[in-house]
Amino acid sequence: ADASPVIEEAVLIGKATPRLKTVVLAWYGKQPGNTLAKADAYIADLEADIRADQRDELQQILINEPAPAFSMTDLKGRTISSASVKGKVMVLDFWATWCGPCIASFPAMQQAQMRFQSDPNVQFLFVNTREGGPVQRVHNFMSKHTYPFTVPLDGNQRVSRAYKVQGIPTKVVIDPKGRVRYRQIGYSGDPEATVNELSLVVEMLKEGK
Repeated sequence: ADASPVIEEAVLIGKATPRLKTVVLAWYGKQPGNTLAKADAYIADLEADIRADQRDELQQILINEPAPAFSMTDLKGRTISSASVKGKVMVLDFWATWCGPCIASFPAMQQAQMRFQSDPNVQFLFVNTREGGPVQRVHNFMSKHTYPFTVPLDGNQRVSRAYKVQGIPTKVVIDPKGRVRYRQIGYSGDPEATVNELSLVVEMLKEGK
């Protein structure tokens, strides 16, 4: 209780770590008359202003380019095409097994995917490209790490070139109208910032921003 004003200030300016927010949620939800739902609303209310500022900043960097059509085969032998996800917000994460920053970003990308796992209008695709080795290497990597990812194979780099991928990892987000609205190269090393920014972009595009 004594620390709550300091914690609230940290949340308000976007400096609260995920662990701190988890502790605060648990403490707030256990207070007399409170519930975990009220705790979630409490944190959301504290973050409302900073999220509005973040949305304004993202609005300035959104792009608007036609999304090239594609068709790829994933690790399970299924055909994944742009036509099959038409009308959805689509997140493409271009990566390779040898790319350290790509792999480092995967826990954050898994968190982002989980935020929308029950939303049928959002699709994440983890496009393996520039692998430069046997496909079995990709199979082995995914078997070892068991990420719940759909992994289309871009062996000839046709899709990555079409989407102007200059380096990996590159995250591309396509809106329901089939327009590329966001492109980000590299990984900052900050999982929370990655999850928050990507989630905000998806939410904004779902709203038709």
